Amino acid sequence: MFSAEPLMCAMSAPGQNRIMFATDYPFEPLDEASEFIDHVALAENVRAAICSDNARRLLRLPDPVA
Repeated sequence: MFSAEPLMCAMSAPGQNRIMFATDYPFEPLDEASEFIDHVALAENVRAAICSDNARRLLRLPDPVA
């Protein structure tokens, strides 16, 4: 868990536009998950896609208000 190598492997198969970051709460600590995704070596547009943009597109949610 919380390792860059499995994340990169997962992204390489279907692509970064088909991955959504999630946690297995309560079995995985939320603070560790947040720390990992905030600091793993990713381009900011990839991090945004994984953390919110892909889910928003899939669920057809509106863009957040600026």
